[in-house]
Amino acid sequence: MKTIVSKFHGYLHTAEETDAYANLILRFFTTSFGNHNLYFAQFVFCEILNLLNVALQFLAIDVFLGHEFLSYGLDVFTFGDHPRYENHPMTLIFPKITKCIFQKVSPTGRLVSFHGLCILPINNINDKIFLFLW
Repeated sequence: MKTIVSKFHGYLHTAEETDAYANLILRFFTTSFGNHNLYFAQFVFCEILNLLNVALQFLAIDVFLGHEFLSYGLDVFTFGDHPRYENHPMTLIFPKITKCIFQKVSPTGRLVSFHGLCILPINNINDKIFLFLW
């Protein structure tokens, strides 16, 4: 397209030059109409593959998140600012605090288990990212 209209760029033309060049462009389009059907079919096929890829990605994320992703956005928006934080959909899928078990070798050589709470700050970011993706 840039090549076709390049003659019109940069300076003023007379009406005869403009008409002649417009007729040349019109003749080009009328003679080449239908010559690019294979390219168009390939383009449409690739776009259908892109759409299929997005759908499969959504299903893969849904399986990865325990079949909670397809309704994740609706659940978050319908839950709103409810005061029961532990039942919030973002917390159920991406917990912020969890129980951790640490094992350490004691001075006597035995394994000793320590139980504690671990904070997962990355899940604060993950729940926003997955809400945006939804």
